[in-house]
Amino acid sequence: VGLPLILHSADDQLVDVSHAERNADAAREATLRVYPSGGHNGILAWNRAAYGEDVTSFLRGLQA
Repeated sequence: VGLPLILHSADDQLVDVSHAERNADAAREATLRVYPSGGHNGILAWNRAAYGEDVTSFLRGLQA
């Protein structure tokens, strides 16, 4: 598990996904998850199951 965890929507019209990709590259050890939908403010609402799984998996990895 890489730190930090970066979650982003591919269809975010306010902050392009390229920003998340650049941040992940800069962090080198980052975990990046890009969801196909969710816009800027709806990432959790549109991706609740996958989002929850990704956050849970990330946190479990920190405990290992």
